[in-house]
Amino acid sequence: MMLKPRALRGGVFVVNNEHMVGLTKDGGVLASSELGDCGHLAQIFARIDAEGRKVARVAHIGGGLAWLPKMLLGFRYGQIIYERENSVADLIESFELPVTVVRGDWRDTLCGKFDIIVCDLYEHVRREELTPFLKPKGTLYL
Repeated sequence: MMLKPRALRGGVFVVNNEHMVGLTKDGGVLASSELGDCGHLAQIFARIDAEGRKVARVAHIGGGLAWLPKMLLGFRYGQIIYERENSVADLIESFELPVTVVRGDWRDTLCGKFDIIVCDLYEHVRREELTPFLKPKGTLYL
């Protein structure tokens, strides 16, 4: 059963049907709960878990539905989500997760050094753009 898409501000819509929940804008997908997306994030989670870090500072480039930040809640990680769509940032904040949400394009707002950077965008981001923000022995997941 397809439910009518719910409009958020800024032209973002929540799409909800029997197979997935997603966020769209201008006909493009911003985030979805489809198995491919969740499987990709589960693989990243497994790799982060295998690193065995006790404490880490994590940057999420792209907030989406905040699946990975939710998966990492059991870890002692400081998590910052960089999200350029205000309506998506509002949605993430409504989850009341112990994360910081930074609004705006990550290219303008990302600062500091991180142990882990996860870039989960549907657009291509070059590794060289993010490596300056990694601590020594930091890990980047594209």
